[in-house]
Amino acid sequence: MINHIAGHILALPRPKKRLVALCLDAFLCVLTVWMALSLRLDSFVAMQSTQWIAVGISVAVALPIFAKMGLYRAVFRYAGVPALFAVTKAVCIYALLF
Repeated sequence: MINHIAGHILALPRPKKRLVALCLDAFLCVLTVWMALSLRLDSFVAMQSTQWIAVGISVAVALPIFAKMGLYRAVFRYAGVPALFAVTKAVCIYALLF
């Protein structure tokens, strides 16, 4: 099942793969803000209007940083140590700014 889905994604043209990566990163930003709020309040929370502002800021900060750091320039199947450092650096900058 997972190999089937991965095969379809890997067969997409490069711009569509970038769009998939952007959408996945945006979804993960939403998920992490929701999880952080749930951990902070010690129960799962339904997102309210003020919390959606935090989600919007999270996505608005993360995606430009990731693009500027070159994470969407090359869609790759296998990444080495330099790619790991680039991702780590981008996530650290995002965490500090957010």
